[in-house]
Amino acid sequence: MLKKLITVISLTTLYSIIRYLINGPVSINNLPVFILNKSVAMASVLFLTFSIFNYLKNDDRKKQFWGTVMFHSVCIHILLSSLILSKAYYPKFFGPEKMNLTGELVLLFGVLAAYFFTIAKQKQSQLVTKRRLQIFALLFLSAHLVSMDISGWIHVSKWNGGFPPISLISFIFSLSSIFLLLIPHKIMRIPPRLKSGSV
Repeated sequence: MLKKLITVISLTTLYSIIRYLINGPVSINNLPVFILNKSVAMASVLFLTFSIFNYLKNDDRKKQFWGTVMFHSVCIHILLSSLILSKAYYPKFFGPEKMNLTGELVLLFGVLAAYFFTIAKQKQSQLVTKRRLQIFALLFLSAHLVSMDISGWIHVSKWNGGFPPISLISFIFSLSSIFLLLIPHKIMRIPPRLKSGSV
């Protein structure tokens, strides 16, 4: 799993460099935080999808691993974002004097998504309740991504180098995770393989 983790981080970082640095307007000076933050953000959604998929495979060890990795990567994303949250980095989030509606919605949905993910991770009660919390978290995550850059998704001709925005890719994986969680538990839960020699 560690090898897969390194592979995901490497690929998301490479994608971020190609889209924002090589084909975009971002300076190499912004590689350590701005571009890395893009990579971590997309990787977090992938880790979440891996965790849900392994839950459906009845592999609790991998589910726990990817869920924990996702939680830590989200924390890193939040910290990096807070360091560069300014008009210089995100001009479309700000008006002449303060943050505009788009910026405030992005923050609101991001905070709510993080809150529900945290509660879901700590919840030890019924499975249905935990799944509902995860679905709420994913809905807010999707809203966070939509409010952030939906105009950039529509204008394909403006995609840097023809590469889709990271927010759009993350949105697709977020919707996929919601779909997986909405499938009835008894239908999708794959029984564990019988151990060799068992009856």
